[in-house]
Amino acid sequence: MRKVCSKNVLDEVEFSLAFISLYVSFGLIGKLKRNENITKVNDIVVYILIFSISLWAGSSVSINELLSLVLYSVLGSVIIIVVTYEIGTIWKMRGNVKVDSRKTNQLQYKYGIPFLLGWIVGLIVKPDLAYSTIIDVELLALAVFLGYSTANSMTIKVIRGSLSKGGISLLIVIIGNLIAGVIFHFIGMGSLKLTEIIAMGSGWYTFTGPLVSTYYSPYYGSIAFLINFFREQLSYVILPFLLRIRYNPYSAIAVGGATSMDTTLPLYALLLGDDYVMTAVFSGVTLTVFIPIFLPLMLNLP
Repeated sequence: MRKVCSKNVLDEVEFSLAFISLYVSFGLIGKLKRNENITKVNDIVVYILIFSISLWAGSSVSINELLSLVLYSVLGSVIIIVVTYEIGTIWKMRGNVKVDSRKTNQLQYKYGIPFLLGWIVGLIVKPDLAYSTIIDVELLALAVFLGYSTANSMTIKVIRGSLSKGGISLLIVIIGNLIAGVIFHFIGMGSLKLTEIIAMGSGWYTFTGPLVSTYYSPYYGSIAFLINFFREQLSYVILPFLLRIRYNPYSAIAVGGATSMDTTLPLYALLLGDDYVMTAVFSGVTLTVFIPIFLPLMLNLP
């Protein structure tokens, strides 16, 4: 497999500093003044980003690469879910779980449309654009709206209510990501640095995919997007099964990663009950705050 890097080291450092500065600055602004209309723009930026990375991928990836992309993505998502859950079973717990199968089968599709549309247009039209520059601009826009949108999520109440339990889930997420990244590397998915970045996305596909795409290639960006996308989606399918075999709320929350604060939160409310909702929120919010800071810094590692 190839590795295509669109930036030199200095460019990566400058971009990382710019992204982090915008994210933190607008996070502070969001703490001081809230405007829900502005937060809605974040979704629009995300849709555009997903379309851009898919367009780039579709215009530059061959059919053979497409097949390996799907294979690696599905396999990778299952690996990271199972590994993360098993790591969490170190913390022994007892309990039973009742699952509402109708509700756990409800999946989130709102990001699937721009993703598929970008691929289709890219494969058919093959537009020749300055994708790296375009996605750079979109990522910086994401830093602005993302910082503003997530500023109000972390409150004193959330921190105090779930610090200990959420801390355990966070530890499981980190260890599970690290081990999964090593496995990704050994099955030929890419360099160890690349696979660790993909795994450390922790389910945040709308950020990890474009970031990896910019610094490596649209092929790897698509893998990063899909592995983290399926991590969220397959949580609804696999977690009820894993909880039946070995019940552990900390493991279950860790599997959701950054999504435990929003898209997979209803799943935790159903599977674990209200006692663990705050824990899921704390874990997800903490990851949401630190992933946009941590992943750009990982890009600058040797």
